[in-house]
Amino acid sequence: MIHLGRWKAPRRLPIAFASLAVVLHWAWETAHGPAYVETNLQLAQRVWHCFPMAVLDTAWSGAIVLLAIAAARDLRRPSSMWLIAAAAGAVTAVAVERFALETGRWTYNELMPIVPLVNVGLWPLAQMLVLPPLTLHLVKAMLKVR
Repeated sequence: MIHLGRWKAPRRLPIAFASLAVVLHWAWETAHGPAYVETNLQLAQRVWHCFPMAVLDTAWSGAIVLLAIAAARDLRRPSSMWLIAAAAGAVTAVAVERFALETGRWTYNELMPIVPLVNVGLWPLAQMLVLPPLTLHLVKAMLKVR
């Protein structure tokens, strides 16, 4: 058993989280790839091009979830953990997207909706807002963690 605050989780939780996260991030990256100049490729090429990004997104999601678990442990409210994970995902996504755009690491094309006020793409913002807490929720349900 792994003790995560008041949760007692099976040892396989990190492997289950990483496995599901890489699949979800890989699918998300591949789906919104056409909205970037650099990944507007044929589907087969995009699938392989997006895999390394999905692995990095998985590590990023893991860090977000660990932060949320640590914070929720003190807050003693499970709903707080989901909110913290979503907020951390959104804030870090804005920071990463702004940095990447400003340094020319990637470029949006006309397929990327831009979020007003933060001026970053909707798809990467939504990805890190939704996938870290969703992945943890799904893994928790699959492993029957209480």
